[in-house]
Amino acid sequence: MTVRTHQATRTPRSRVQSITACTNRLRDDEPSGPSSSSRRRRDALLLLGFVVGGAAPATHAHAASLLDERPPSSPAAAVADASCASSRLSGELAAALSGALYSALLELGLAEDRDLQREIFKLRDREYRYYYEANTDKLPRVPDLSDMSGGMSNRTYFNFNFYVLWKVAARHAVGADARTALCSAFGRQLLPRVWAGADAAAVATARAGPGGRASQAATLGLLTTLLDALKEGGYICSYQVVWGEAPGAWPGDWFVSQDRITGEAASAGADARGTVFQLKLHQPADIAGSIALRAEEDGFWSRAVSSMAVALMGKAGYGRAVVDEYFVQDTWQGPPSLAARVLLALGDPLEMVDVPFVPSTLVQDWVLEA
Repeated sequence: MTVRTHQATRTPRSRVQSITACTNRLRDDEPSGPSSSSRRRRDALLLLGFVVGGAAPATHAHAASLLDERPPSSPAAAVADASCASSRLSGELAAALSGALYSALLELGLAEDRDLQREIFKLRDREYRYYYEANTDKLPRVPDLSDMSGGMSNRTYFNFNFYVLWKVAARHAVGADARTALCSAFGRQLLPRVWAGADAAAVATARAGPGGRASQAATLGLLTTLLDALKEGGYICSYQVVWGEAPGAWPGDWFVSQDRITGEAASAGADARGTVFQLKLHQPADIAGSIALRAEEDGFWSRAVSSMAVALMGKAGYGRAVVDEYFVQDTWQGPPSLAARVLLALGDPLEMVDVPFVPSTLVQDWVLEA
């Protein structure tokens, strides 16, 4: 193993003063024509040169390309995102998600029914006014109770309520083992509520497959059936399965520009042991709450889809799987000012640029081991 160390060096005071002067000019100058634009660009490149300690012309050329760069936009992706934001979550699916967690907590004996109800009510009552103020444009004044789920067909309202449930669950599931067990029980409870015939279908594919395991093609079919159910219920707006690989990069508009199933062909004659695949889930209904929970509870969050998929794969003959999950922001618009773009290109060493992180996709990299 090679370990690289970075030695910190002190910037001379003269260079600090020059950096400050360039930064101030970039921030304060208002563009008023070609000469102003050229001066700001010169200051930007000068600032880059100061920071890297006398950059070579090639570095300056690269810096210039960074300053001019604009993320590509896709009208189709923008329309899809807008449609997703206004879509509704199935009231039945919303109730299934909440009910599965509640049942899992009771199944494992982590809390009493009366205590859970009291804690959930108190936390919801305490936090909702702040959530409402931050999301007034997305929440109705009065929840639509006709959806038979207490108004949770509104994705923003569901996100809040589901966050509250998991926040209370985190108080009772203390420690990594208890939290792992809770996610597993949640997945087992949730799977038949989302797809009523899941267990029977998975067992049948295992019996028909090589060595008592579902074939690659059958495994892929099980996963897409589950994801289709989640999409039809409004939990996700789109998805993609990349079979045989887990790419590290993709277009920002993948959910409109790429096929839903891509990658290598799934074999109908071989099992899926050792198979790598990637799932991308666009705009899960609980994405904001999941990110908040993960940050507040030391990496603990619902893992709703992966918990169901693990339960499904278990019935299909695969007892062990490894999944790495992370959130990404599909499209990004840089800050409007040149000064902010320069600082961002430098890594924002002074932490002066506000770049909101608003993830839109949950990515899962899978390996079926046995």
